Amino acid sequence: MRFAPVVFSLLMFAGCASSTPKPKPKIIVVNGIEVYENYWNKTIAELLPRAKFDLNCAPDKITFSLFRKNIRTPSEVGAAGCGQRAVYIRAARAWILNNHAQ
Repeated sequence: MRFAPVVFSLLMFAGCASSTPKPKPKIIVVNGIEVYENYWNKTIAELLPRAKFDLNCAPDKITFSLFRKNIRTPSEVGAAGCGQRAVYIRAARAWILNNHAQ
């Protein structure tokens, strides 16, 4: 049983050595506002099908603008395409259409 403390110590240090720090998310600037790139990309992926429907417009014709953020996460986003515009607001885990202008 003399080796138990040595084995325990080695296992503890092995666990520490294998844990690597998470890389910092990349920050990008959208309409002059800094946000995390991965959150912006996720926002576009979530909003594109909705904007396609709301604007009755092909996805390749839709552009997005960032109006507001919460920390570095998009919270108010505009979509424009086919002569129409819409504004979406993040509420909890969903995007809600705030206004729709033709």
